[in-house]
This record gives sequence, structure tokens and C-alpha cells, in this order.
Amino acid sequence: MKNFPKILYASTLLLWLGGCSVADMAYNNAPRFVAGELEEAFDLSETQSSQLDSRLDQFFIWHRQEELGRYREILERAALAAADGITASEFLILRNDIGAAWNRSIEKSIDSLGDLFARKVSATTRDLPRRTQFRKPRRLVRRIRLSRAGKNYATPAAGA
Repeated sequence: MKNFPKILYASTLLLWLGGCSVADMAYNNAPRFVAGELEEAFDLSETQSSQLDSRLDQFFIWHRQEELGRYREILERAALAAADGITASEFLILRNDIGAAWNRSIEKSIDSLGDLFARKVSATTRDLPRRTQFRKPRRLVRRIRLSRAGKNYATPAAGA
């Protein structure tokens, strides 16, 4: 009985935290997390850091308004398909929809942040020793190049 207040407090805290969606908390803090990761990877000036914060906020507003509803629809279709046994054609449609969502987010992030980092990336990677240089998967480089078509961004070197 001596530990009852502690157990009651811990139980109440756990129930309260359980009601608070971890996904909501993570999504709401994503702009700050992404900004922190990018600021750690690149030496940004105060002006660039401020621009990054603003652009990330705009990106996540777009993502919440445009993409989350699409994600819910994809997940609902996946749940319905899984309930009665998913067919190969249903799986391929879901796979294509998920790929399209990924591509939209990548393209939007490049449009939002590309000019802020294009010169930083080339300057940063040029100064790194060869063995520690970040190498983007060729598929991602191709996707970035295709989405940049017609835009004034620095193009990564072939095989980078």
C-alpha cells in the first residue's frame, strides 16, 4: 500500500501519454527534427537557417494539406484489400500509389529546399576526404536530375 500513490501516478501518466498520439507528436515536431539534422550536416549561416525553418514549415503545411488525406485513402484501401486477401493487381496499384506519393514529396522538397542546398552540397562534399564522401544512390540522383529539369540548380557530378 505504501507504493500505491506512485503506482497510481505512473498509471495515470501512462494512460495520458497513451492518449497522446505518438504519430501526431512526431509529425508536429518533424520540421524541427529535419532542420536540426540538416543544420548538423551543413554549415548554415543564420540567414540560411532562418530560410530553412520557413521553407520546412511551408513544406509540412503542404504535406499535411495535400498528402495526408491521400495517405489515409491508400491505407484504407490497403486495409480493405488485406481483409479479404489482397490480389496481385491490388498490390501493384497500392505500390504505385505509394511510389507516386513518395515522388510528390521528393519533388516538393527539392523545389522548396533545392536552391538552399545546391551550392552547399558541392562545397561540402568537395572538402571531404574521398573515403567519407556521401554518395547518393544512382536512382535518387536520376530522380533528382529529372525533377530539376529546366530549373537553375547545380547538378551533381555523374556517379556522385
